[in-house]
Amino acid sequence: MALGESEWLYFGQDVIRDEIIDPLKEGGICDPVTRSDVTMVFKLVARRSERLFGYGEIKPTVDEDAKTAINDKKLAAYLAERRNDVEVTIHQKAIGKLRVVVPGDEDS
Repeated sequence: MALGESEWLYFGQDVIRDEIIDPLKEGGICDPVTRSDVTMVFKLVARRSERLFGYGEIKPTVDEDAKTAINDKKLAAYLAERRNDVEVTIHQKAIGKLRVVVPGDEDS
């Protein structure tokens, strides 16, 4: 695999990339494209038809997402209960002494 070569790119992952690759025919190479600090060239090796994954293939991901959602809900409920147990005091005098420094700003 060459530097930056991808095994499979899926339509819909990146709109700009989709616009570059979609018009290519198999074996076609696009003109160099620069995004941010990276210049890329795409060669369309093959197209695979879209397919839906069977439940058996996605079950581990679905189970993990469900566990995460359940735990997030439990954590949010726990934090809501504990919010009243903790008293937070803001020391305004100390905050007033803070100085904000912005890098590159000579007035700071």
